[in-house]
Amino acid sequence: MADDRRIKRTRRALAAAIVELASTRPYDSISIREITEKADVGYATFFRHYDSKDDLLLELFDRVTQSMEDPAGGSGEDHFRNEGRLAFSQVKQNEAVFRSILQNHAFTRKLRKVLIEHINRGMRRHGVRQLHPEIPTEIMVHQMAVGVIGLFEWWLDQKMRTPIDTMARIYELTIMQAIRSG
Repeated sequence: MADDRRIKRTRRALAAAIVELASTRPYDSISIREITEKADVGYATFFRHYDSKDDLLLELFDRVTQSMEDPAGGSGEDHFRNEGRLAFSQVKQNEAVFRSILQNHAFTRKLRKVLIEHINRGMRRHGVRQLHPEIPTEIMVHQMAVGVIGLFEWWLDQKMRTPIDTMARIYELTIMQAIRSG
């Protein structure tokens, strides 16, 4: 039991360290040595938990995207706006993680895949089979996921000055409207 707590404490310290470092400079410039020093964890200890700093960031990313999967309030009129609020709240709370993800092509691809799966689940939940009669649904869903990533990037580039509620409405109107009208 004590080992479990120690493992969790070490992983939390490493996660906090990479987030703090990533908030001050690009992810690619951060070394494992810097992460372990910031976390006050031995260098060799890092490798007992992770194979690379990418594995550490992937674990953080998985934690964040799982929290984005929380239900946004069923399928009522405000569902997509609530979903947008949830998504942009997660971006704000995990700004350094999202900046790091969006600076790394492999992580951005993984985020796009998660968003595609989320959109497909939303279509099933809302009984939508086809989004547009002339465009294959697979292309539309991909484009919607890319659009969400674009909104995240724009918002972060603008230092998140636009309120979350406004971003949620933009998300609803520009991205998710296709599901509503599908």
